[in-house]
Amino acid sequence: MQRGIYLIFVWMKLVAYDIVNLTDARYFAARGAHLIGFSAISSTVEEVNAIKSWVDVPDFFIQLPDNADADFIWEWQERTGINKFLVSNINSDLIPLFPKAKWIKFLCDVDETELIDLSAIFIQMENMDKMSSIEVDDDTDQFIELSSSVIDKLDKMKPISGVFIQGGAEDKIGLKSYEVIDELLDRIEVEY
Repeated sequence: MQRGIYLIFVWMKLVAYDIVNLTDARYFAARGAHLIGFSAISSTVEEVNAIKSWVDVPDFFIQLPDNADADFIWEWQERTGINKFLVSNINSDLIPLFPKAKWIKFLCDVDETELIDLSAIFIQMENMDKMSSIEVDDDTDQFIELSSSVIDKLDKMKPISGVFIQGGAEDKIGLKSYEVIDELLDRIEVEY
């Protein structure tokens, strides 16, 4: 371990979402990601299952499109074995159809009031100042979007469970620069 001054504020869970390639999945798994999320829009079930077999993280989730119906959710749940779903909007009639599912809400608008039956919420940077108005169950994890403007405020944000960060395209197959992300993640202590 290197010695020196570190700006480690708090223990945080790391969530990576919109993962569409093995390079990102392996990088975030190596950085201690608690959850890795795959896009059901940008990936196939076969791609997700292949990537899952290469990484070791505590859990995975699927990002559902806004128009996902019960058949679509069931197919992804059955064929991937993943029971957590990230949604921006969900028809509340669908929730009882999936009793084993855990729902994660991507809050684009903090004024939304339907925050029932959630295992976690993701709060975007632009909504950070409204966090105190969000009422959720004690069991609901709250994650904030990781950025350079947020990192210095993490120690004052309670009850934040962790941070989320978006994956992206590779520069070339198997190649991607993580310098900017490394700088951010080096400033927090990731809780696995």
